Amino acid sequence: MASLGIAGSQAEPLPPGTGPNPELNYNMGVATHFVRKGNMRHHDPVKYMPMVAELGVGWIRDEIMWNQVEQEKGQYSIPELSTEWIDLANRHGLKIIVVFSGGNTRLYPDDPFAPDAYAKAVAFVAKELRGKIHALEIVNEPFGHYAAAYGQGTKKGGTWYGRDKDGSTSDWVKRYVVLLNKAAAAIKAVNPDIKVIGLGSAPQVNYQQIALGVSPNVDGITAHPYSYRTPPEIVPYPGTPANRKRDGFVVTDEAGTFSSLIEKYREWSAKHKGPREIWLTEWGYTTYLEGTARTNYSGFTEEAQAAYSQRRFLEGLGLGVDVSCQYVFLDKKHDTKGYDPRNSEHNFGLLRHDGTPRPVYHAVQRVAKSTLGFTPVSGADALGVKIQPFSDRTERHPVVWDGDELPAPNRIASYQFRDKDGRPVIALWSMERVRDLNPRAADIEIDISPDSKIEVLDLMTGDRYAPEAKAKHGRLTLPLFQVPTHPILLHVSVKK
Repeated sequence: MASLGIAGSQAEPLPPGTGPNPELNYNMGVATHFVRKGNMRHHDPVKYMPMVAELGVGWIRDEIMWNQVEQEKGQYSIPELSTEWIDLANRHGLKIIVVFSGGNTRLYPDDPFAPDAYAKAVAFVAKELRGKIHALEIVNEPFGHYAAAYGQGTKKGGTWYGRDKDGSTSDWVKRYVVLLNKAAAAIKAVNPDIKVIGLGSAPQVNYQQIALGVSPNVDGITAHPYSYRTPPEIVPYPGTPANRKRDGFVVTDEAGTFSSLIEKYREWSAKHKGPREIWLTEWGYTTYLEGTARTNYSGFTEEAQAAYSQRRFLEGLGLGVDVSCQYVFLDKKHDTKGYDPRNSEHNFGLLRHDGTPRPVYHAVQRVAKSTLGFTPVSGADALGVKIQPFSDRTERHPVVWDGDELPAPNRIASYQFRDKDGRPVIALWSMERVRDLNPRAADIEIDISPDSKIEVLDLMTGDRYAPEAKAKHGRLTLPLFQVPTHPILLHVSVKK
């Protein structure tokens, strides 16, 4: 494609795709590497895009590199490799999050992420691909390569928390807010309908940046809530007094629950007039084998990876998260190009490096298809549900992170929805670790007529069955109901 200067470009927008696919779930997505940079050449969109669509999720998250778009100052073009995968995604009805990634050191050596230059380049992408991409994410995880461009961040010995040794906010944290706001303004000027999302560091950094002032042009907070070594209902940022003293605020409750992370993001952003939407554009569970240097991640069994992925998607849906994308569709590297079964980063895939599906592929597929059209229900609109577990399943030897114990919650999760026909659905699972015990038993009491009907769908196996039900205090009760460590859906037909 010929290079075009954005100021003088009269190019027509690329033709729109086929539009939304009614069989895809647009609350859910996966990260892909169809950018095919470095040793990711095996991420062939012709081969794998149909498998993404068959998965049933509605979004993919991928990259376009700034230094490929702008190879001469002020001259821009969309790389052919990018056009290929974007067109394929559109033909399948998939929506696209494009991360406009990387600095441009060759053209801007004094500031590889020069805000004005970056903003012009990303605006070109927004205009040129209008109707074919649906969200632009401003830099991937800026605590890494972005901060390193200024000699700071985790790649230069800094902490995740975006503060210097004296406790002040690091310079890169402030710089990124300028970049984000300028990029958002430029994007909205040429494509007001596209979503602009950003931040994407640890929540302690995101909080500081929201407080510094994020433009109204930014639609959503980008968050990457990896659980690292814990089940998905816990993240390693517990709201302890020590963490409050370090940061000046807390980002979760004292247990470090994922649900409180989402709740507090909303509260903090509303307080500082920040973005209203929450986009989880990365999270996942790696299945690597032990045997190499220390990593932040535990290596989970494929069974646990499947169950934890289902739980994270269901909880995000229940909490009203706007879009949730799992990392990653296909293992990062191929066996002929550096794949290592003992490298945590290489083994997050729903597909193995050879393209064969892990159990998590089918587990996520069942969630995507079974929750299509669901809307979360809470408060006065929800059914009254009382859960009484039979046993105590407290985790006796929990993970310790930065000196804080992070046990799995000793509870049964319960979220309610309405399906596409308006009928109530209750999602349940035990929040314990996946292990060798039989499913947890609990008495489930639902405030509906005892003559109502319940059909259970097991999201891991696909089995459907009618559970034993009894009347108790004028309500329907499921006595000693088996609640596994993966989600089940109770479809309720209420007898009036």
